[in-house]
Amino acid sequence: MKEWSVELEALAPAPDEELAARLIDCLAGRGPAVSLEHDRVSVRVDMEAETILDALREARHLLHTGFPDLEIVGGQVEAVDELERRLQQSNAPELLGVAEIADALGVTKQRVTQLAAGESFPAPVARLKSGPVWQRSALARFMRSWKRTPGRPTQTKH
Repeated sequence: MKEWSVELEALAPAPDEELAARLIDCLAGRGPAVSLEHDRVSVRVDMEAETILDALREARHLLHTGFPDLEIVGGQVEAVDELERRLQQSNAPELLGVAEIADALGVTKQRVTQLAAGESFPAPVARLKSGPVWQRSALARFMRSWKRTPGRPTQTKH
């Protein structure tokens, strides 16, 4: 037997706290988690089963037996150990400030400020008191295409 985490989504006209409480009571012992939306309810439970399909069938049967009026419209199953591994990873985007961009490009912070004023530089996602911050993913194209040219640009004399 393997432990699975099964999430089922069902249509539920006007779901409320009472429905959530009844679901949690009915599914007690299986680590239930319930979320409500305006016309849906999502239920996550832990199931022990031989296969992923057995876990899905058992969770579906359990929900349908206790709540026959709920129309299940979606489901997702994953091994509990895989879910725990995934939850350990950060889902926050990697953010870079001027200092981090300067390190990545091998330039000064002042040069990054100059580059950031150019049209080809992406807009920051936020401007904090400490300065602007960018998502690394938004900077990826710029960082790949930008070529450092050492030295100062030549000045033309008039």
